[in-house]
Amino acid sequence: MESQKIRLTEPYTDIEYEKELTLDAAPGTKSVLFNSDGSKLYAMNLEGMSVYEFDQPSRSVIREFKFKPN
Repeated sequence: MESQKIRLTEPYTDIEYEKELTLDAAPGTKSVLFNSDGSKLYAMNLEGMSVYEFDQPSRSVIREFKFKPN
């Protein structure tokens, strides 16, 4: 078995936020993902068993996906 080397990266420096915006989603939202072209954002809420799909340009909810525990 070959040993693998771990490559560490340096932390980002000189990062500046241009804009900060809070989108209203359900309490308990744990993570967000963007689609490949950045036009949609998906906020995942495991406690609420739903995923909100936001339109990136308008910052509005397009639809909500509900699921059941299994």
